[in-house]
Amino acid sequence: MTELEIPPDTDGQTAASLVRDFVDEGVLVEVHTADTMGHSVSESPTVEGEVTGFEPGYLELDGEGPAGKGVRWDEVSLLTRIQS
Repeated sequence: MTELEIPPDTDGQTAASLVRDFVDEGVLVEVHTADTMGHSVSESPTVEGEVTGFEPGYLELDGEGPAGKGVRWDEVSLLTRIQS
């Protein structure tokens, strides 16, 4: 497994660029979302899925947008590559 940590003050556009450089579509990932409650990254909410798109505004997972498994760029705090 390989991890990419997104600095907390990173804007959505920069986060999207970092994630695109780190993974390709078809890769299984675990995404820790930005923590607003003061918990550590390991305690923050997570989503697992296959990267299916790099959409304006969000990372698409398993073909779903933010209303499903997808994660908005400004909420990505840690991305772990589980499988290529």
